[in-house]
Amino acid sequence: MSERSSVRRHLFLYLDVINRKNNELLGYLGDISEQGLMFISQLNINPDQLLDIRIEMPENVQYIDKPYLDIQVKTRWSEPNINPQLNCIGCQFVEFDKKDLPLIHQITDLLTFDEGFEIKRVHRPS
Repeated sequence: MSERSSVRRHLFLYLDVINRKNNELLGYLGDISEQGLMFISQLNINPDQLLDIRIEMPENVQYIDKPYLDIQVKTRWSEPNINPQLNCIGCQFVEFDKKDLPLIHQITDLLTFDEGFEIKRVHRPS
């Protein structure tokens, strides 16, 4: 797994991650950056899968005026969550409208914890 070049910030409000092909709920957005995202899912999703996803934006949040963000991602890794019924799925952006980059910044600016706040989501056996 390669090192990412930007820091992902953890969300305090999880947003729905939907499979655009069948409208299935894949999970909930856990963090996001300009290069990728991580979502939390009950599903087992293998690395190297191409997914066309839609991230549903929250309603009534000031400065977020678009209802969703459509992105194609490639899954890079999957690790068990602290909750053993869930998985953390790391994804790299493959294709998205560059006009949506400000929306990604709005998500990180408005819906994330401060940069110093650390969340342990992935269970790493000792």
